[in-house]
Amino acid sequence: MNDRLGLHTIRRRKLTLSGVKPMGKHQWKFECFWLYGAVSIATGKSFFWEFSHLDKVCFEAYLQLLSIPYPHELHIIQVDNAPAHNLGASELPDNIILLFQPPACPEVNPTERVWEYLKIFLARSVFSNLDELRIKVQEVLVSFTPACHWFSHRMVLDFTFFISITSLKKWYNSYGFRAGRSCHDAIEQIFTVICQKAKYVLDADIAKCFDRIDHEALLKKLNTFPTIRRQVRAWLKAGVMDGKQLFPTSEGTPQGGVISPLLANIALHGMENRITQAFPKRKVYKGKVRRIYLCCPPNPICR
Repeated sequence: MNDRLGLHTIRRRKLTLSGVKPMGKHQWKFECFWLYGAVSIATGKSFFWEFSHLDKVCFEAYLQLLSIPYPHELHIIQVDNAPAHNLGASELPDNIILLFQPPACPEVNPTERVWEYLKIFLARSVFSNLDELRIKVQEVLVSFTPACHWFSHRMVLDFTFFISITSLKKWYNSYGFRAGRSCHDAIEQIFTVICQKAKYVLDADIAKCFDRIDHEALLKKLNTFPTIRRQVRAWLKAGVMDGKQLFPTSEGTPQGGVISPLLANIALHGMENRITQAFPKRKVYKGKVRRIYLCCPPNPICR
């Protein structure tokens, strides 16, 4: 399911004459990345994606990415019992089922042989940087099967950022600008909430919303990896060009930027809770006023 690949030279046995010491290049560099992958035994199709860590966040992001290009297929993925693989049912896409193998027996998972076979081509090789290693890994994986799907490091950086800050399982009623939270999903959720009885709708327009977003408060809400946080900070501090003049951006997100609507959506997170706390619903129950806070139900589609 996943394996770590890096610049530290992979050592393998080497045949030499009796009494001759085997010689070879070796380097002690520990830059690495984690490659997640799934292979279909029946068709040979494969789906590989690079991440920076091995944890539940990256594993959940990989499963979400795997489910998108094959929405109408049921995927049964065999994994071991590592803590990073133990996801709850609410964290899995609807078309993915995890099949946990018995402990201490990786040989029952066919994908483990893919990683071992891959390392045969990488053994005793010295790579100056991770980009060279990625090119070599891509060539080897494509040679296995023409149906291999590989994604480069830059695309991985973008989508890791996209998934890590937009999975947002607790944002039940926050929609827009990300997969599974489109306008159509919002319409369906509204219908689910109001189909039984009429309800009030609060329509609010925040003046200069994009222009007054606090950068530091926004970065704290991201709760993502330091590398991605630095990239977002660079976007926020990049400035705005008007003609030939550059204007600094000490606050706010530039309107018109492809990432600005998503960042504004993140910055507004928590508004629903503040509204329900400020205006709780009151209900008369046996002559007494009973206070009930309005907590909207989770989205049945994007759990």
